[in-house]
Amino acid sequence: MPDQSTIIQPVKPPLSHLGDSRGRRIDLTRPVWLIVIAVVSIAALAWVFSFDAPEVKLVAPKPVTTEQPTTEVNRQPGAPFADLEHQRQLESARERLGELVEIQTALKESMQVGKWGEQDYQAAMNRATEADLAFQEKRYEEAWVAYGDVTARFKALLEKGEALFAAHVATGTKALDARDAAGAEREFSAALILKADDAGAQAGLARAKQLPAVSEALRKAANHELAGRWNDALAAYDEALRIDTQTKGVAELRARVGSATTNEQIRKHLSDGFAAINSGQLDRARSAFNRVLALDANHPVAAGALQQVSAQGDVDRIRAGEDRGMAAEAREDWTGAIKAYEAVLAIDGTIEFAKTGLSRAKAHARATELLGKIRAAPEKLSSPTLYQEAQTIVAEARALSPGGPRLTEHINAVGELVRTFSEPVNVTLTSDGATAVILSTVGPLGTFANKTVSLRPGEYTVVGSQKGCRDIRETIVVKPDMQPVSVRCTEPVN
Repeated sequence: MPDQSTIIQPVKPPLSHLGDSRGRRIDLTRPVWLIVIAVVSIAALAWVFSFDAPEVKLVAPKPVTTEQPTTEVNRQPGAPFADLEHQRQLESARERLGELVEIQTALKESMQVGKWGEQDYQAAMNRATEADLAFQEKRYEEAWVAYGDVTARFKALLEKGEALFAAHVATGTKALDARDAAGAEREFSAALILKADDAGAQAGLARAKQLPAVSEALRKAANHELAGRWNDALAAYDEALRIDTQTKGVAELRARVGSATTNEQIRKHLSDGFAAINSGQLDRARSAFNRVLALDANHPVAAGALQQVSAQGDVDRIRAGEDRGMAAEAREDWTGAIKAYEAVLAIDGTIEFAKTGLSRAKAHARATELLGKIRAAPEKLSSPTLYQEAQTIVAEARALSPGGPRLTEHINAVGELVRTFSEPVNVTLTSDGATAVILSTVGPLGTFANKTVSLRPGEYTVVGSQKGCRDIRETIVVKPDMQPVSVRCTEPVN
């Protein structure tokens, strides 16, 4: 009977990294699993064909390992080049397989491809099954090409996912700007399906959930604006910004309300300022216009009004300064008059009345001071130099105008002192004939018992010296009807 036996080869299942049709991972790359599955498959086939079937010859498959030769066809034992080529193709297929697994992991775990690209993903997985079969049958070059095709498909899916993510984020951002809460939440939620951990998309979703509160604050702000309640409108806009600082357009709306508030304040300050000018309250007017410039540094009306206030104020201050100066002169308060005229000249240094008044006040103040010093120490008039100066001071004081009672009194008193000190007085000096006497402004008088000298009234110093005695020094004041002055050294030197 002819040999009707048939060799049945086992069918290779997909590689472990891709899983079975239900998505379960099965490690079939180990030889023991391949042998078990092959034997079970062959046994089942044998049982099926045992009924009225030709004799079946079971051929046990060899363990499948990635280290076995590429193919048995046309390969001679011990062919080094074929072995090397087989090894190269094996390694290349493995490398592509590793890249494929990495991209597949990103798609399934990070980007949840099953929720947006299931059809394309499944097609790629079918192609991956073909690549697995080629790999298990040691057709490594075919597996390398197929794995490359799957990798390219996965990369395309990744790019599509990235594009979808970017589109959702962009659309969600536009919805945020349009204050479309539902649309923004929908788009950012879709974006987070693709990239669940993306911080930007998470922030966008959070903002979308806050949009109703932002919209309510903006509604209140608009109502306050319509009613002219600017401060309340500003508070509402601030509340919107507190909820979401990135809400588009809120900062501009707030700035507009702030500008309206500023304009209203400016109008009020201008009105107050001009009213103050009309009532002569220049300080109040200046304060009002300065408040305007604090709000708008270049406001032309406020700047012009301040110049007007300044000019009017200068006129008033000049007039007031003149009045104070004249009043001080009438009181012979020369220090007060000097201050008044100096204040006027600080406003305008060309004002003639202030210049002449200042000069006049200074001359009176000088004369009054010097005459007072002479009256306080008349004895110093014994000095020819000081006596001459006193005469000059009296003459200058008499020429001053106006000559008030106080100045006149000083002039008369000092004039009498000058006249008195102009007439010499005979002064008698007595001594012991042994004491050498020296008189200031006169010089040595020698030794004597009695000596009469003619001196102008005033203060003099007498010095006496004698061998064996201590020197004496006395100050005498010469005046009419003086008694004799004794000059003797009497204290011996120890």
